[in-house]
Amino acid sequence: MLGLAKPERIELAIQKCTEIGAVRFIPVMSERVQGGNTGAPSDKRLERWQRIAIEASEQSGRATVPIVEAPTPLMDAIQPIINEQPLLCMWEELVDESKPLRQVLQSIDTDSQQLAALIGPPGGFSVDEATSMREAGAHLVTLGSRVLRSETAAITVISAILYELGDLGSLNITA
Repeated sequence: MLGLAKPERIELAIQKCTEIGAVRFIPVMSERVQGGNTGAPSDKRLERWQRIAIEASEQSGRATVPIVEAPTPLMDAIQPIINEQPLLCMWEELVDESKPLRQVLQSIDTDSQQLAALIGPPGGFSVDEATSMREAGAHLVTLGSRVLRSETAAITVISAILYELGDLGSLNITA
C-alpha cells in the first residue's frame, strides 16, 4: 500500500517492488497526499502503473503480474487488509509509538504467507491517522533514524521483510 506521491515516485516503487516480489499495490489517499484533493491519479496514469508492473514482471521473470488497484481512502483501504493479514504501517513521527521492523516481524504470525506494508506519502501520516490505524489493528513500524523518500522506503521495507523472514520468493506482500 503506497501513499500517493508524485507519479515518478510511485512508478519507481511499483517497478522495483514488483521485481523483488510484491503481489499487489493499493495507492492510498491520506491527509498529506501530494496534490491535495486533485492528487488522485487519472485512469491513464493507473493504466501506465499497471503496464509498469507488467514490464517489471517480465524483466524479473515472474509468472504473475501484481495488480495495481484504484486509489482508496486510507481507512477504507486498510480495514479489509487487516481482516486478512498483518499490516505493517511505516510511521516515523513519534518513535515511541512505533516498533522496529525486525521486532514486529518476529512477533507476528507469517504462516499465512501474506503480509501487507503501508508506506506513507511524502511527509508521512498524521498523528490522527497513525492512531486510527493502530486502533484498527495495524502495527506501527519504524526503520530507525533514517528518513527515506517514500519510494526508497517501499523498496527497503519489502527487501527487509523478505530477508528477515528468510525467503526472497514465496511471501505474498501487498504494497
